[in-house]
This record gives sequence, C-alpha cells and structure tokens, in this order.
Amino acid sequence: MHALVDQELAHIEAIIQHSLSEIEINPFLTSPYWRRRVADLLDCIERSPSQLRRADALIVALDQFDEQCAFSEKP
Repeated sequence: MHALVDQELAHIEAIIQHSLSEIEINPFLTSPYWRRRVADLLDCIERSPSQLRRADALIVALDQFDEQCAFSEKP
C-alpha cells in the first residue's frame, strides 16, 4: 500500500510542480481536483510520516497557487 501511495504522490507532485500554470486553462487540472486527489490519499489507512509531509506540502503549494490566482484577479 505504501508503494501505491508513493507513486500517486509522485504523480501529483510532478503535475503540480510543472503544470500549475495550466490549471487555469485545462478544465481537468483544477485546484479542487488535485486537492481531492490528495485528500483521497490522506484517507488511506496506511500512511507513513513522510507521505503525510509530502501531502501537506502539496496542499500548501495548491494554497499558494489559489492565493496567487485570487490576487491576480483583483483590480
């Protein structure tokens, strides 16, 4: 189970690190979508402390992205 969670975290990390700018233009790459994916991983029964830290870091990255988008939309 740990290996599957690690693989999914690696996938989400890669998407978020390289594709945040595309979230706005691609309807499938929305911030809420990726938050749900991370939340689903956090709901897994078996998670290591490092996996929890990685998931937390992903949430922080999404929070920062959302704040930047909200700031950029203000007049």
